[in-house]
Amino acid sequence: MMEYEILIRSLKDSAAHSKLKLLKEGETFGVEKPGGEKRIHIGSITDEEKWDRFFFPKKETTVTVIVSKLDLIKYLLEARDEYFHPQQSYRLDISKFYDELYTQTLNIREETFKIRFEKNTDKRYYLSRPKDDSLSRNYQYISNICLPLITNFVFLRVKEDDTYIFYLKVEFNSNSNISDKERDLDIYKEKDELLNIDPLQQIFYGAPGTGKSHKI
Repeated sequence: MMEYEILIRSLKDSAAHSKLKLLKEGETFGVEKPGGEKRIHIGSITDEEKWDRFFFPKKETTVTVIVSKLDLIKYLLEARDEYFHPQQSYRLDISKFYDELYTQTLNIREETFKIRFEKNTDKRYYLSRPKDDSLSRNYQYISNICLPLITNFVFLRVKEDDTYIFYLKVEFNSNSNISDKERDLDIYKEKDELLNIDPLQQIFYGAPGTGKSHKI
C-alpha cells in the first residue's frame, strides 16, 4: 500500500539567485549584489522533530529528491509574464535573463535528475546542499530560474512498504499569499491530485532493437 505526504514551502528572497533578488528600500536598481543562500527554508527550529520525521524517517543524514526537467520548463512558461512584466520589484531587469535560462533548462541532459540535501539548523530549519557532492550541484537548475516569494517548493514523499521516495516540484504561484504556518505537514490528498500528472503524448521512431521501449 502506498502512502503520500506533501509539504509546501515558499522560496524566500534570501535564498533566491543574486540576479533574481528583490529590490529593497535604499538599494539601487541595476546593481547586482552577491547573495543567495544555498539552502531551502523549511520552518521553525521548534518543529525540528516534525521536519525530521518527514525528511529523515529512517534517521538518515541526507535526503535525495527527484526533479523533472519537464516540470522546470512548465515553471518557466508559467512565470514568463512575471519575467517580462514583473509585478514584484527586482534588483535587475530579469527579462534579459529569460531566454538564456529557458535554453539552459531545455538543454538539461536528463529528463529527471536527483538533488541531495542535508539538514542544516541555526535559528531555523533548512535543507542545504552537501559540499563536494555531485548530486547536490543539480540544485543550480532550480535556483537559477526560481523567483522569490511566488515560487513554491512542493515536496512529495511516497512510501511503499518500508521504502521512501521523495519528489521535488517547483510551482509558480503569482497569487501566493499562504504563510508557512498555514502550510503545515500532514496534508493528504488523492494520488492523482498530488502528483498533478499532465498527459504527455510522444512518438518514438527507430529501427527494432534501438532502445525505444527502454527510453519510454
